[in-house]
Amino acid sequence: MNIFIVLLIIISSVFAAIAEETAADSTTAPLDAIVQNDSTSRNLPVAYDSSNSKPEDKQAQATHTKTKLIKSSHVDLEEQIDTEIDALIDKIHELEEKIENLREAKYDSRAQDTIDAEFIINKINEKRILFTEKVTKSRAQGYGGGVIIQPMVLGIRMKPVKNFALKNISLRPYRFSRLEESYRPVLVMGAFAYGGVGNGLRIGFGGWGGDSYYEGERVDGNLDTVMILNLHTSFGGMLVEKVILHKNINFLFGGVIGGGTFSLKRSVQLDNAFNSLNDWEQLDDESNYTEATYAGVEIHSGFTATILPWMHLGMDLNSLFSFSVSGFKGLGSRGFTTVNPGIRVRIVLGNLG
Repeated sequence: MNIFIVLLIIISSVFAAIAEETAADSTTAPLDAIVQNDSTSRNLPVAYDSSNSKPEDKQAQATHTKTKLIKSSHVDLEEQIDTEIDALIDKIHELEEKIENLREAKYDSRAQDTIDAEFIINKINEKRILFTEKVTKSRAQGYGGGVIIQPMVLGIRMKPVKNFALKNISLRPYRFSRLEESYRPVLVMGAFAYGGVGNGLRIGFGGWGGDSYYEGERVDGNLDTVMILNLHTSFGGMLVEKVILHKNINFLFGGVIGGGTFSLKRSVQLDNAFNSLNDWEQLDDESNYTEATYAGVEIHSGFTATILPWMHLGMDLNSLFSFSVSGFKGLGSRGFTTVNPGIRVRIVLGNLG
């Protein structure tokens, strides 16, 4: 009996311990479920029980869902468009770079073709500028040189020739009407070369010469022959000039000391002169030639304008004083003194105008 009671007590204690453990497990499980459900509810959208919702709530829920879907699709579309735009911009930048490279290559090819010509032109310009500066400087200092080409109209004093024609036996039968004039304008040509020695002083040498013709008819009225006189005038000597510079203008005055000749050749033109060459060969016969040598001094004053560093144009007024002791060679001649004025064009090549 006692044993039975002890067994009942032991069995009762075992069942009591099992019941307490079961009760503890059932109490802890709902708490963990509650915590887990609370954490899940924070991360997941709340699910609405459609069975307990009203119709208005159902419609609002549907609208809300559609709005979220539309917004999501718009965001995706905008992102796609932005991506495509960025890709197009990158392509445009690549094309612009290619175009710029092609242009640079084109310009480089042109520059390579013309670089030699430009180099040569630049070198020529540099040399020209240096030459101009050097010429201008030497001109201002009075050093250098030049060549004068000088066409000139000279008024020849005709009295010595007239006196010779009146007193020479072979010329007396003829009357030369143009020898009656006091002065006869004659075109002469010549050139001078000179060099500058500083301070505007120039020294050089040169000369000029020209021809004129005069016809004489017989005094007795016989027209079958005509006497022709060829007067050749020449002069040359040493040139001395003083020049004053004013900007591009050269004011000059000076003279030429030297000598020259008045030479006469005669010929007789018969009525058939164009058919008989022998009548014109008399010009080479010494008996039909005479000359008068003279000493002379030419003084002049004028100006030139500098057109280029090596070219100058101008003019001067001059006068030739001639003195001959014996005059023309031949009967009826004597010495003479004449003054022959002139006007000259000066074409100067060189740094000194």
